[in-house]
Amino acid sequence: MPKPITWVLVCDGQRARIFEVAGKGRADFMGDYGSELLPSRDIAADRPGRTFDRAGPGRHAKEPRQDAHRLGKSKFLHEMADRLDRSCRSGDFSRLIVIAPPTALGDLRSAFSKRIQSALVQEHAKEIAGLSEPDLMNYLKCIDVI
Repeated sequence: MPKPITWVLVCDGQRARIFEVAGKGRADFMGDYGSELLPSRDIAADRPGRTFDRAGPGRHAKEPRQDAHRLGKSKFLHEMADRLDRSCRSGDFSRLIVIAPPTALGDLRSAFSKRIQSALVQEHAKEIAGLSEPDLMNYLKCIDVI
């Protein structure tokens, strides 16, 4: 029986890095994915829509239903979940470890397919996507991933 292949996904709402556990104390870099998100003020720079008051002659601006920046992050995480599903389906890995901030972790959980949910062996709610690669490797060693 072949040894299971473990991938580690380290991400936040804008950046994701994937590593393959290659043995004790080592992980190979598999890919770096990013999203060019603009600040919310630039995404929704148009003047908000206006509406009339129910009673009286007043008018006021309508608030957007969702923050455009947050929506962009959620979309990026759903795309990452789809990419992972395709890789799992093709047999690139059989076990998955996810390290992401709590909000991003929630978005990923909702986007993961049954296949990815069954491959998921660990989750860590940490914001470490911005760490350098040596610092990230040290963190993975500290939590006994590699």
